[in-house]
Amino acid sequence: MKIQNIKYSIPLVLAVVVLVVFRFPDLNSSITACESDFLAIQKIDFDSILQSKSPFFSGLISLGANVFGCNLLFLRILSFVFVTLSIIVVYKFANYFFGLQCGVISASLLTVQNIFIIQSGLVVPDFMLSFFIIIAFYYYFREKYVATFVFLVLGLLTSSITIAVCIFLILVSFLKHITCKNEDIVKPVFLSFFPILIFIVLNLVFYQNIENWDFSSEDYLDKLLKYLYFIFVGQCRSFLLPVVVAAVLTAFIRKEKYSQATQIIFSLLIFVLVLVLFLAFLNYKESFSLPAIAILCIAIGYCIGFLNTDYVYKYLITSILIIIFSIETYYTIMQTKQGLQVNETEIINYQIIQRY
Repeated sequence: MKIQNIKYSIPLVLAVVVLVVFRFPDLNSSITACESDFLAIQKIDFDSILQSKSPFFSGLISLGANVFGCNLLFLRILSFVFVTLSIIVVYKFANYFFGLQCGVISASLLTVQNIFIIQSGLVVPDFMLSFFIIIAFYYYFREKYVATFVFLVLGLLTSSITIAVCIFLILVSFLKHITCKNEDIVKPVFLSFFPILIFIVLNLVFYQNIENWDFSSEDYLDKLLKYLYFIFVGQCRSFLLPVVVAAVLTAFIRKEKYSQATQIIFSLLIFVLVLVLFLAFLNYKESFSLPAIAILCIAIGYCIGFLNTDYVYKYLITSILIIIFSIETYYTIMQTKQGLQVNETEIINYQIIQRY
């Protein structure tokens, strides 16, 4: 980044400081319940890896454990790499399509999200999944479909929730072809659909993820409302809801001047709703909504970044939001820690695993 642009990074620096202060002291704490499944696979056993909840992530953790030893601190730092990559890809996405200030604001708001701070540094695939989904969108909107294909495949090997992305991109490709007759449709549709075929073949051979899906339609509306509440209202995000509405209105008002930006924002926000429907239908855990929260942060960065005012006032709004999220995280992180801690029996089991 150029020296003269360093002043534009102040909110992001503040947000990263908040993340480091909250999480780094706990990187070497006891293992948590949500980590136990992935820490159980320490040997490179391809059958166990392919049948795990997240084959690619489990394989990476298994490889790290075999090369560098079963060190919990190291494995968490390895996982923290994808926390960093998630921040970078959100910044890069918003910066490329909407400008530097939008990129800084989007990445800053994502970094101080409660779920982002609490889950960061844990040996869980949530951040890897979020990274693959956002970067797949990034390359898709840049019309680099081969790169999109690669990250969709990696996303599917991380979690089957990526199927929602593949289906959505296929629909977007058809819509673009209808509205723009000269728009190529074969390549984006094929490269978005082919990862699904790979996923189905892997499931038929190794029985990894489809058997774990919950197609129960009971209380579907309650599940849907639960995810909508968690994404848009929970963990102090009710402060962001008016800003998201403002982002939609801003995109609509500026549709002539910023046509590509408008299409991207509307596409991303519609995908959030598609993802919520998918999460509720298959009963995924709430932490898999992290890609949706990242997209909301991009939309808010778009909204604040395009305000017709000096960057100082834009960053003042962002800093106020950072402070609000930091206070909320401070008061809830201790309760969450207690909820995440496993009992002593599981810790002993992990110590036994380390010996083999």
